[in-house]
Amino acid sequence: MKPGFHFGFILGVVVLFLLRVAGAVTPENVGLYLSFEERLVVSLAIAEYGETPEVRYSLRSAAKNYAEKFAAKPVSHVKVRNFNEFLSLYRGDWPETHSLRLDLQMILSNPPRGMVQFKAESPRVQRQIDRYLAWKYSQMPRQFSQFKDEVTSAGKNVFHDFANQKTENLNLDASVELQIKKIDEVGKYMADGPLKSVTDPATRISMEVILAGYFSNMSLSSKKLILSSFAGDNLLMSDLRRFELMVQNSGPQFQKLLQVITRKKGLSEDLKNVFKVLEDAVRKVPWQQVQEILEPEKGNYDFRYFERKPLGVGTMAQVHRAKIFKNGVLNNVVVRFIKPGMSERIEEDRQILAKVTKDLDARVDYRATGAPPLSPVVSDLAKTVEAELDQEATKKRQIQGKAYTRRETIADSNYHNYLDIDVPDIIVSEGESKLMVQEMIFGRKLDKEAQAFKDIAPNLKKMVAEKIAHVWLEEAFFRSGYYHADLHQGNFLVQVHDASIRLNILDFGMGGILSKELQAKTILLSFGATAESAAILAKALYNLSDSQKTFTQDQLQTWVQERIEVRKLQGESPLDMSMWSAWAIERGIRLPYDFINLNRGYVILETLLQDSGSPLTMDQISQKLASSYPLSILHKLTRIEKVPKRVLIKTGWQQLIEKLPALPKLSFSKGPSCKGLFLANP
Repeated sequence: MKPGFHFGFILGVVVLFLLRVAGAVTPENVGLYLSFEERLVVSLAIAEYGETPEVRYSLRSAAKNYAEKFAAKPVSHVKVRNFNEFLSLYRGDWPETHSLRLDLQMILSNPPRGMVQFKAESPRVQRQIDRYLAWKYSQMPRQFSQFKDEVTSAGKNVFHDFANQKTENLNLDASVELQIKKIDEVGKYMADGPLKSVTDPATRISMEVILAGYFSNMSLSSKKLILSSFAGDNLLMSDLRRFELMVQNSGPQFQKLLQVITRKKGLSEDLKNVFKVLEDAVRKVPWQQVQEILEPEKGNYDFRYFERKPLGVGTMAQVHRAKIFKNGVLNNVVVRFIKPGMSERIEEDRQILAKVTKDLDARVDYRATGAPPLSPVVSDLAKTVEAELDQEATKKRQIQGKAYTRRETIADSNYHNYLDIDVPDIIVSEGESKLMVQEMIFGRKLDKEAQAFKDIAPNLKKMVAEKIAHVWLEEAFFRSGYYHADLHQGNFLVQVHDASIRLNILDFGMGGILSKELQAKTILLSFGATAESAAILAKALYNLSDSQKTFTQDQLQTWVQERIEVRKLQGESPLDMSMWSAWAIERGIRLPYDFINLNRGYVILETLLQDSGSPLTMDQISQKLASSYPLSILHKLTRIEKVPKRVLIKTGWQQLIEKLPALPKLSFSKGPSCKGLFLANP
């Protein structure tokens, strides 16, 4: 019995769609996997489903052509050193694009590897391989065992049979349809299984409705991609792993929405782990596809070198190192491009999620939980992913990001140095381009650089994190208004030198500029929370909300006053700004996109501070900054937001008053809370 390919189509289809083995364990406990060729034929069968006769004929013609090339190749003998190497080669290198059609197009347009026999250098490893293959084929249902004896020469193989439609008796369309039905019913499965353990009613209902609505309304092409991913994984996978693959093959907006929902309380650890995988399971664009992206760019950039391995891979974009020749000089650069197919997936997500969350918000049982509506969140997420998709806007934000360029000082009792903050220059193309090319910069993540210099600067990570937070807050609220909304460790590089520390900020896919008006409104909101003034809070929230209001400012002030009285009656601590913002959203108040996007950057930097071991919070850094800009705050509150000076003096900020010699210096027991400048994601 030759291992690998020769059982081909029957094995692949039967194992994927009809195998139902409970509790089976391989000799190596590694799982049941198809060979590369078996997965290919299964995927061809999936791709045929629901297509026109013309498309089916095209697929079978491509398969027949591939089969002829496969048959012409001699059997190759591949030596492997261990079982894991065998399994990796056996399964092959699948393109893993965001489209099954593209996957198949890439595979069928390239030469096949032909029949492969794996030989181990070690007899022990060879026995492992033989046992594994014998076990694998023993899992086939008995009613299909007859097909094992129909193996012929390499000239007549699985692709030949597929291309000549000699497998119609398997009723493949019915098999694919059954699996698609299971995708459609994932919401019911989750409700009857993993979601039962979710203690928070709002989280449980929203997850059930969104999962059911999203996957059932997916396009057929997206569902086919999911089925192909099943064929490339362990065929004895758990239902939770199957769900994990479904999530990995979903669209970017849906993934971001799940991340928002899963920050809520009551989610089981198993489900949290499924969604956590999203952070590390981002798929890279295969090299063949990268080459297709680069081909039209020859007139824009003179690439002399382009590194095949990506420097970084995100949900929406991918980055590579390269060298270009420009103005007589060879330049080291970094090239960013949007992943192919993103526009279509984003539009699909937008339409599905708008409908699903509208239905969710209308449900009586969901409204009864008191949870905020999710439709506004979906609308804001749509804006976020659309912003990342716009390469030209990203270039513009990076140019605006030069506002961060400056020299700061970091110091403690052990170490003193300059911190030079910079943003890489954009290299402009000769014509219209889909690439974003910027100068190459060097450095490492803050964790690694801090570890390397821990002996001479033990608090380096903490000092750098605090300075980044300081610069971010200062620029957003007291200078240009610019903010980077995704400033985590992966988006800046640090390089320590004797003369200074270089810090380069990267990835400007998300960000924006706060207008003077929005700066003033957020400061007013913070001031109102500190003073616990119903009038000021109502004014701030009313001014921040969108134009589609169903209430007056006086009504809002009454609701705010009622909430303050309930707080005092129940002995609760005063509400900070994030609490007031959450309360406002629960009342149906829509807050601006820039305000939500700003909060993303704030939360990420808060996490960076905590991770660095800093005792400071963003709130405390904000307070210190506020005391450094008293005239700016006074102008925004009194001139723009029309807060009377007597109110400012009566309920104002101690640090602000002390900085204004023209005003009486009053002492207050509590300083200002600037935490309210930022809205926590609902």
